[in-house]
Amino acid sequence: MNQPKRPEQVNFAGILKLLYKNRKTGVLKVQSAEGELLVHFREGKIVNVDMPRGQEWIIGQYLTEGEVLPERKLLKVLKIASEKNLPPEEVIVSKKFMSPDVLRRYMDLYSREVILPLFGKIGLVCSFVAEEPLENRWLPPVSVPFLLKEGEKRTREWPLLAKRIPSANVVYGKDKSFISQVMKDGDSTGNPLFSDKVDPELGANERIVYYFVNGKKSVKQLARASGLDLFSSYKALYNLENKFMVKVLSAQALQVDRQNPILPYAIKAMFYAAIAIAIALLALNRPGPLKLATGDRDIDIRLIDRAVERTSLAKAKIALETLLLVNMKCPENLDAAVAEGLLERESASPITATCSPSNGVVVKYK
Repeated sequence: MNQPKRPEQVNFAGILKLLYKNRKTGVLKVQSAEGELLVHFREGKIVNVDMPRGQEWIIGQYLTEGEVLPERKLLKVLKIASEKNLPPEEVIVSKKFMSPDVLRRYMDLYSREVILPLFGKIGLVCSFVAEEPLENRWLPPVSVPFLLKEGEKRTREWPLLAKRIPSANVVYGKDKSFISQVMKDGDSTGNPLFSDKVDPELGANERIVYYFVNGKKSVKQLARASGLDLFSSYKALYNLENKFMVKVLSAQALQVDRQNPILPYAIKAMFYAAIAIAIALLALNRPGPLKLATGDRDIDIRLIDRAVERTSLAKAKIALETLLLVNMKCPENLDAAVAEGLLERESASPITATCSPSNGVVVKYK
């Protein structure tokens, strides 16, 4: 007696092929260990890639990791989007925090970054619902044939790349021996990427990634800054390392997590607490109302002036240190602190400030 033939298991690539070939319109729901992903199709073309409502807006992470949108602006965007029930993408463009072209580039990056890893996964739970898709006008058309080609390549090559680069937190630096070799003829101002000593087959991705390598950015940050997905960035770094153009400096970026939305609030809380302490110290140095009323004025007025000066300098220093922690770079002057509302213009006027990674923040009266 013949046993009934079991239906063949359809993998993610097979599902994409079917939807593209049959020009399907609807929403593909993909459930994995990382969560649920919604892929919207119209006549076989991908018109949106999104997470269900209530989940974190991943594009925001990409924008801050790529250093194209400061975290404080991201928080403002999310707040406005929540209050007005608008997509964050609409708020970013309407507030002119970013050009539409840059936003589209990161939307395309996001779509590739979340779809390509699915090709190599097993145990995915997929379901297709023939409902009206929610199109995203900021997402450029996603080519299904391109995804299929890249997905197959990723599945084949990812294990080898992962052996060389075990984590997206690895930090690369430019290999100085390569640079010195290229520049030894005296051309110290040239770009080594355009030297005739560089392999002419060096691809565009390798050149882009090499440009952003600075010994501080992790592989993930290099990917976001260059606008490439992780697979393409891994492959570019693999090729660059094989040509001795870059080398691993550390297994993890030594950097404060810029994606923690609580960080700015915690820093500001510390800032205001420090100001409160400074004001309390000032109050201790001022003559009390009883002594003033009874004519006891044996306190030197210069002590009060110095206390006021110390408090003003302390406020200015705390303001600059707050900006240093939030923006991860030294502010040039006190104008930035005034603009952020951390310092009054009157308090900042008589004070000069300098900031450097070696000496920290130094404030003094003019």
